This record gives sequence, structure tokens and C-alpha cells, in this order.
Amino acid sequence: MESAQRRYLRPSLRFEFPSRFGRVITDLDFTHRTNGDLEGEVDFWLGAGLSRPLSSRSDLEVLIKHFCRHKTSRDYPDVLDINEALVRYWHNAGTLRLGIGGGTYLGKSDGYDGLMALSLSWPRILRSEFSAAAEVKWVDFKEVLYEFELAVGLDSNTDLVVRFTRHYVYPPTTYFGFRFNSAGAAERSVDQFRFRTAFLPDDETRKVAAEIDFGLHFFRTSRSQILITMNSEIPVERGKALLGSFRPEELRYRADTVYERRVAPDLIAFGYGRYDLRMPIDAAQRFDSSWGLGLGLKNQTYFTKLERNFRYVLFAGRNYSHGHDIGAAVGFNTVGKPVDMGGDIRMELRPGEFHALFELFAEAGRKPRVRPFLGFERMAAETQGKSFTRFFIGVELAAWH
Repeated sequence: MESAQRRYLRPSLRFEFPSRFGRVITDLDFTHRTNGDLEGEVDFWLGAGLSRPLSSRSDLEVLIKHFCRHKTSRDYPDVLDINEALVRYWHNAGTLRLGIGGGTYLGKSDGYDGLMALSLSWPRILRSEFSAAAEVKWVDFKEVLYEFELAVGLDSNTDLVVRFTRHYVYPPTTYFGFRFNSAGAAERSVDQFRFRTAFLPDDETRKVAAEIDFGLHFFRTSRSQILITMNSEIPVERGKALLGSFRPEELRYRADTVYERRVAPDLIAFGYGRYDLRMPIDAAQRFDSSWGLGLGLKNQTYFTKLERNFRYVLFAGRNYSHGHDIGAAVGFNTVGKPVDMGGDIRMELRPGEFHALFELFAEAGRKPRVRPFLGFERMAAETQGKSFTRFFIGVELAAWH
């Protein structure tokens, strides 16, 4: 929750890759604020850069960060679009980490020119449960933007957090909530983070599709556990140029709460509650949602994880918006090689709608795992405008814990 009595969701993913020049960094961070009608802002931060150690206590970071703001279920013709280019020096003093940097703005960036930044990160202050983080930006030497955060650890990977922020063209805001993280804990509630993006070469309406997927587990025993998973998908409209307008069409969430129990060495039974949500972006259109309950069988917890040569999941249930949901997925792949290869087939059926997906992929790496893929998708629906057949090519980054 935040100071305007709205809900917010903030997935944040950071992947680092070793290279001869240092660590290549990619990150994604977005904040979605919604009111009771699920209307609100979505702030996207996409970053890429290089971090190079200078000594045992310092390193230099070069980053390019793209920021844009969109709004769900509201008209928003003039999208806020900003590109920061920043060089930052970091110094480590024990667990305290201090950074200072400067840079400029690329492209139009709404008239901004110069940028200075001060950053601080101090986890587990003096070995206590408290942590602090801050970033102050001095924009064009006349405007101060900031983010201050204080957190108290409830266990090894769950924090109670309060944040005070003033972001681009947004009033000062206070946030209060819980954070689950996957860093630095031997026993984590975070099971997995996945980010994938695909280019749609022959789609007349969409250019790119991006997807974020993460899962949390609770009350885990040797035979059972409760899972909470969320998948968010963002299809991007096709513009007039390859690198032209990247306006999202809508934001889709699928949230599942699952109780699973192992009934045999290679068989898991589960029951689920599912909430599907579609929110048009930058257009005054009401959201569309559905929810349902069902049962299923599978041979491993996460279908996309390459734990077995043969993977499957079957489910069926009652959907209280459109009658029922029926689905199945099977996967074949190698396991344990430097490069694993395989393919997946997924199908879902509901009244008046059929969805099928076929993918071929190769996977390498440890953390993160990198999975390039080729795919074919077919959607047949009675609802006008939802039937299509398309090909896509993309890459997925995944971290399993």
C-alpha cells in the first residue's frame, strides 16, 4: 500500500554475466500502482551496463537506463519517456556501499540535460535486522529526485519495508509493504525468477512480447508445499519502424495459489485458485478479469525447469467467468549437458476459445540460465479480434533457487 491508499506491485530482476571486461548487467524494475478500479501508473525501468572492479573495495559502473510511464485503463497520449546515461563510482566499506556518479540524458528525454547521483546501500546495519538504501538525483542542477528506504528483516529473505520517493513528474509518495528477495539467504521463499522477450516478425498488430514470471513457496515439507506464482505479460504494439514507438498494448497478470502434494515419486497432485487479469494501457477501457478453482497432476513443481527428460502437467477446473478451464503441457529435453535442448507443447481450452503453443529451445549457463527459443502460437476465439496465428523468436533469462 502507499500514501494515496492504493496497492502497488514492484517486481525487480537483475542478471549479471561475467566477461573479460567485468560484469555485464541487465535489469528490469517496474512499479504498478492501482486504485480500486485497477487504474493507475506503471513505471518501467530497463537498464544495461558494465561494472568493472578497480580494487578490492571499489568498482566503476557504466549504465544506460530507459524509463517510461504508462497508465492502465486511462487515456494517456503523451507517454513520459526518459533515457539516463550514468557513470558511477562505488566504494565498499564493509557492508556499507556508497556511490557517486554523473551523466546526461539521451534522446529527447523531455528536455532534461544533466544528471548527478548519490547512492547508498547498507544491509543489516551493524549486524541488526535493519537495512537502509537511498538514491538522490540532482537533475539539471535544479530538481532533486529521491528514494529512501528502510527495511526490517522478518526472516532471511522477507522484509518489512517503508519507502519515501519523489520520481520524475510524480508527487512525493510513501510506500509500505513486504518484500521477498532471493539474495544472500540459504533458505529462500523465492523459488524462481524468469524474464523472456520475443520478437513477432509476422504479427500485424504486435511487435514484441515481454514476460515476467516469479514464484514463492511457503510451508514446505518433504511431501507438500503452498506456492504463489505470478506471471505478467506485456504485448507491445507494432509501430511504423523497427525501433519506433514501443507502446504496450495491455498488461496481463495471472496469479495462482497452489497446494501441491507428492503422491508418488514421479507424481504430484495439486489444487489451485487462479486469477486472470487484463488491463488496457493508455486507453480508457475497463479491465477484464476471471477467476477459477481446479485440480491437476504433474511430475515436477515447475514445468519450465529442466529437471527431467520428460515433463508434463494436466489440469481442469471451474472458471466463474466463462465456465471451465482445461489445460495440458508436455515437454521433452536433454538434462545435465553443457547445452540442453528440447521442445514444449502447451494447450488450453475454455468455452469459445482454444490456445496452443509450441516451442523449440536450447538452454545453457547456471545462474542465470539463458534459453533462446523459436515458437509457434495459435489462438482461436469466437470473440472478434482475438484469433491469430503467429511465429516468434526470443530469449529467456531464468534464475532458479
